[in-house]
Amino acid sequence: FPTTGLSSKHTDEITKMVHEWKQEHALLYQLFVVEIRETQQNEAEIQMLSGLLSVKNSSYHDTRCCLRDTRQSILTVLESWAKDKSPEASGIFWLHGVAGCGKSAVASSISRRLRGDRSLAGTFFCWRSDVSRRDPVAVINALAFHLATANQTFRKKLIAALREPELVNSTSVAARFEHLLEIPLQALRRNPPTSTIRYVCVIDALDECTDGGRVAQYLVRVIELSNPWLKLIVTSRDLPHIRDVFGRFRS
Repeated sequence: FPTTGLSSKHTDEITKMVHEWKQEHALLYQLFVVEIRETQQNEAEIQMLSGLLSVKNSSYHDTRCCLRDTRQSILTVLESWAKDKSPEASGIFWLHGVAGCGKSAVASSISRRLRGDRSLAGTFFCWRSDVSRRDPVAVINALAFHLATANQTFRKKLIAALREPELVNSTSVAARFEHLLEIPLQALRRNPPTSTIRYVCVIDALDECTDGGRVAQYLVRVIELSNPWLKLIVTSRDLPHIRDVFGRFRS
């Protein structure tokens, strides 16, 4: 740096300015590198999580909702229950009825309402005619994905589980439930969310899922671990193996 004709005082000031400039830009460079690494990490995590939600047409769609101004009474009941923050409120609302009575339309309509007030964590619509949408593993994967989008602590634990090689290709329902839901929820229970939001997941047509009774047991366990920050709306036909699980949960 040329200093010809400058006093020693000015030279010292310029040297100090240059040193400060180098420090400041070195810090900016470090922050830039950190930001790039975090972006790359986030992209990798998003890719890992997106693999959990690979089943097509499993989320609710507006075209499946109830006709305008219909089913208002049950939708009001569901919405009131979803917003109920009292400790006595049940964590599972089981909506059951005969085939073709409109349960899926109600599930879609309440999903739309809950999405409007940002309390909808996610949905999964089972369907017996689609091998992917009747797979219990798909239900567990989707639920884990939705909880990860709702809670950062759960997300971190889930990402750690997804990095385990033995789990990546596992099709064991029990193993995936344990590592993708139970263990992350247990960790979250020790440090519960401070938000007052009560998130809701909607599972439609559980009776069309393979081994729906077993999945119902898993759903009950999820609520036992996540109450009161998470609730579930579950629809199905009134079948004994599902009624037995939800009946014992209520009692």
